[in-house]
Amino acid sequence: MHATAPATATPRLLRLSLALPVPLPPRQFPGSGAGVTRRPAERG
Repeated sequence: MHATAPATATPRLLRLSLALPVPLPPRQFPGSGAGVTRRPAERG
């Protein structure tokens, strides 16, 4: 029972962790883009 619960929870966590990092990196990249946008803003 215990082995089955963690085994089932592990794939779910892995899928969630994989699904989360995918949306997060894109958000972080735009965040870096925002940093680039801030630089021109400071220049202006």
